[in-house]
Amino acid sequence: MPAAGPAEAPATARPGLRRLAWISLSILSVLGILLAVRTSPSFRSGPPPAVLPPYRAPAVAAHLVSSADVRSALGGTGVIEVQDRPPANGLWTSGSPFAADLLHSAVVGGWQREWSSADQTRYVRVVAIQVTQPTYYAGFRTFCKPATAKPVPGTARSGYTVDEKNRAAFCVLSEKGNVSVSILVGASGGNAPATVAAAARDLNTRQVALLSRYAAAPVTVHPTHYARDNINRWWILAAIVAPLLLVLPIALIDRATWRRAFRRFRRRRTRDPFVVPVDPAARLALSEATALALAKLAVCVWLLRACEVLLIGTYNTAVAVFAAFLLMSLAESRLLHRGPGRYQPRPFRGTARFLAVGGLILTAAIVAVAFLVADFSLSLAGLGLNPAGPDYITSRLADVGIVVSFVVLALAVLPLMLVRRIAMRRVRQEAQNSPGRHIVLLRSFADDKRRIRARRLDRASLVDRLCLRRWERFEEVVATALSAIGPVIALGRPGERLPPALGAVRQQYPMDGWQEGVRRLITESAAVCMVVGRTRSLVIELGEIKGLGALHRTLFLIPPCDRREQRRRLALLARELNIPWSRMTQATRGADALLVVQNADPERALVFTGRAPDDVGYEAAIQAAMVILGQRTEATPVIRRIVADHRRGASGVRPVPAADSSPPPAVKVYEPGKAPVYVPAYRKFAVLPWTLRIVGSSLAALVPAFVIGVNLHDHPGVPTGSATAVSIAEDASTGDLYASFDGGQIARLDLAKKKANVVGTSTELLDDLIVRGGVAYGDSPLAGKVIAVSLTTHKTLWTAQLAPGLRGLALDGDALVTAVPAQHKVVALSVRTGHQQTARPIQGTPWGVAVSGGEIVVPVVDRGRLDHLRAGDLSLARTESTVAGPQEVLGQGAGLWVLSPTGDRVVLSRGGKAAAQLLLSDPDGLTASSAGWFAVQGNERVTLVSPAGLIARVRQPYNNVASICVTRDGRLFVGIEGKIAQLR
Repeated sequence: MPAAGPAEAPATARPGLRRLAWISLSILSVLGILLAVRTSPSFRSGPPPAVLPPYRAPAVAAHLVSSADVRSALGGTGVIEVQDRPPANGLWTSGSPFAADLLHSAVVGGWQREWSSADQTRYVRVVAIQVTQPTYYAGFRTFCKPATAKPVPGTARSGYTVDEKNRAAFCVLSEKGNVSVSILVGASGGNAPATVAAAARDLNTRQVALLSRYAAAPVTVHPTHYARDNINRWWILAAIVAPLLLVLPIALIDRATWRRAFRRFRRRRTRDPFVVPVDPAARLALSEATALALAKLAVCVWLLRACEVLLIGTYNTAVAVFAAFLLMSLAESRLLHRGPGRYQPRPFRGTARFLAVGGLILTAAIVAVAFLVADFSLSLAGLGLNPAGPDYITSRLADVGIVVSFVVLALAVLPLMLVRRIAMRRVRQEAQNSPGRHIVLLRSFADDKRRIRARRLDRASLVDRLCLRRWERFEEVVATALSAIGPVIALGRPGERLPPALGAVRQQYPMDGWQEGVRRLITESAAVCMVVGRTRSLVIELGEIKGLGALHRTLFLIPPCDRREQRRRLALLARELNIPWSRMTQATRGADALLVVQNADPERALVFTGRAPDDVGYEAAIQAAMVILGQRTEATPVIRRIVADHRRGASGVRPVPAADSSPPPAVKVYEPGKAPVYVPAYRKFAVLPWTLRIVGSSLAALVPAFVIGVNLHDHPGVPTGSATAVSIAEDASTGDLYASFDGGQIARLDLAKKKANVVGTSTELLDDLIVRGGVAYGDSPLAGKVIAVSLTTHKTLWTAQLAPGLRGLALDGDALVTAVPAQHKVVALSVRTGHQQTARPIQGTPWGVAVSGGEIVVPVVDRGRLDHLRAGDLSLARTESTVAGPQEVLGQGAGLWVLSPTGDRVVLSRGGKAAAQLLLSDPDGLTASSAGWFAVQGNERVTLVSPAGLIARVRQPYNNVASICVTRDGRLFVGIEGKIAQLR
């Protein structure tokens, strides 16, 4: 071995203390990140308050018109109050931070009341909103949007929203002080336009008089900005979580990471003084890289933390963070490379600079697109409001957008890599004109695609770091380590048009002259590095090295591979260099052989080992080997210590042969072009068309399922064209699904073929559909009719004319039972003829019917009572008190679910007592029950209660749901315009 020069003098540096310092920096950085999160105003603000029942009525609600006023304005028509709650507006129904900010900044209070006549021919809606200042009126004028303007003195807006001969609606909008009041009156029947206009004017006069006595509630200033805090919180979380999400998957699939983890707590000692472990240097490098990465992350997080207080805006914050990242990356490179600079090829000279500028412009454009996508996605996540649908879709779209932004950012490096490959052809001559300084890199072409996880990012350029490049080719790691001596030259692959963007400079030779070219490169080189393989060409090149007497300046690298392949390559190397196999066996016990250096005595060959074949281990092994070989290179203190320890232990000592050496494995040497080409696992299937189809179809199914919350593949929908299903029912005997549409058609749903087959037609729109024995029954509430349609002949069997405003339809044996609120009675009809069998007067206003436990249950909406009628004669069996304003009742086993929109709840009654309740977030929510299942619609979700009492919240991605159905087996369907969708 050559004598130690000045650069190789034994060092007194203690790598343990330096590593402890870097670990301390890592801990301080983590603590700093946690402190930034803990003290951040955005993390202290918390989520916005949920707008949930029971609602607290604002002061303005006490000054709205009463039921008596409405009754008087409608000419004495009896009305039922059906809603008394906050307005049906996104500010009150959404729980998003943006909606909370608008509600707190623009609104003092808001309230809505609705009334309906018993026959459903008259309805009134009054909405009052007190704003903090009149400039916010414009946001609430959507409550009155007349299609035909009809000015009313003293109003801001008025006119007909519907103006037909027998159906009309008239709205009036008054804005007095800071209070906006919208009144909508609708009616059907003769002279409807004149009736609604007169009633709306009358109610507006009464309402203005009430508001004249209203002392406006004080305006409360809310200091919390939920949307801004949420956006800042998302940015800080993205800065913290994104690096973890990048590192963890890579670490999980990296073989070297697992090997290093498993061997972390093993103390390995070898008696062979010619085995050089480089773990101290590798561990120190890992500690340095980890500490610097965490320090950069801590600085970025604290910068975001400062910007959220300074309120400098998103783009200024992004510029500040980007500038800080660049400065810290430059400082990292200077800190880790304080010695003489490494050789860097200069491909972009002369006219090639224009090529570099073009590549940088394209890369910058892609990075800008990635930032804009990320900014838009994080803003969506922060605002959380979806004006066109459920809010959760916005949040999930934001998640998809964040992933897309990372994918786009990873692709940003491609233009620059392409121009690098083009420009690298110009570097060949420069590398060849440095005789005595360059290093020859010999390898098998089959190993060109071997990649290694980049634990240290200081090797990469700033663009590579910004574009999240976390894998490097093995050749790039080796070439970077060798470039401390000079340029690295490797033979180009035959037919290779463009050299790699990074790594060794390529030198092309003809097929019949490559051996002569290799001999010349070896002769003129400062050192030779061979990546050990099992090809005939490498064996020939090894023979040239021995023949030229260059073994003393040759490094033999064992590339990252599995243990079996590693043993084969070591066996080939031991055979060609006459190294005893027992030494290889002893060196690799509990470690990986990274590099071998031959000596004049084969038994004294140096074997450099590490816990894992990773980038820091190979860099340390190459640097230590270069120092031992006498190359003039700047070595770190820990490397000098490793070299000094080796020389001290190996002086005058011969290696001790292993006692239990196993025979070397059989080695197959492949002829040129026959060696198995290494292909990364992620690329083995990427080029196959069927793989692309599977990945594409999977993404096409999974992304929509993730965003809307429903797997469209497992839960298919039935397209219905322009029709809307107003009622969906299951035939209890066959399990078939049927739907009635707004055009009067009745169709059987074929879920397998996704078709709706028309099996009947009615002259009226059928609601409350019931199917049994090939006959469909339904009612038309406004027309006051109950209709039976044959599903075999497609014809109407009979029509029973009752009073308008029918509520509910239930099948009890051979009788159809319905409530007639306008006549305060319940009627039973024959299922065969439609003739009235029984009629029972009700004390109060019946508002629906249901069959439960052999009884007919009738909710009395204006008395807060349930009447239980005996089947057959409809005689009164008993009554029970229930929640105020019951408007619908559905059976579930032995229990009854009672719907009360004015009480904002659904109550489960068992034995006359309330057993449970669900809060009703949507007063217009639809309900359904079947065979022990119960479903009720709320904001963005449908609550489904199983026969066992288990509750499931099923996401509902659709607006304007017209019908809902739950089947005996718990499947859930909703009808919307143009489709019947299965949610569960």
